[in-house]
Amino acid sequence: MIDEDGCYDPADFNDGLLLGLKGTMAQAELHFLHARLPGGKLNKAKKGELRFPLPAGFCYDEQSRIILDPHEEVRGAVGLVFRLFRETGTAFAVMQRFAESALRFPKRSYGGAWDGKMIGGRLTHTRVLARLKNPSYAGMYVGSA
Repeated sequence: MIDEDGCYDPADFNDGLLLGLKGTMAQAELHFLHARLPGGKLNKAKKGELRFPLPAGFCYDEQSRIILDPHEEVRGAVGLVFRLFRETGTAFAVMQRFAESALRFPKRSYGGAWDGKMIGGRLTHTRVLARLKNPSYAGMYVGSA
């Protein structure tokens, strides 16, 4: 085996020990990096600086503050989900009403040519539940895990 420090023969006892030690140190380094990442995210969240993908109906302004989406159709679709839920009482009924009316629900695209753009998509039961359970819609600051 060859690395930037030299050439090693795994069949040689001393080289084998050294390679084992290097492997153990690399594993330990990865462990420490993974342990520090959540701490960094938590620190940013405490300062209100943690950015994460926002649910439909919200976006970031020029100062990185979370604001309501400026597009009326996006805000209207989100509002309709909550209004239909109050009327019907179930996420499944909300999904059915959207399907019966052939309504599309906004979804932010990530990656590719459409990166960051809002596109219309089918409103599934899972997506309705995600909206209803998302604390962002109640005005809470939420960071992703």
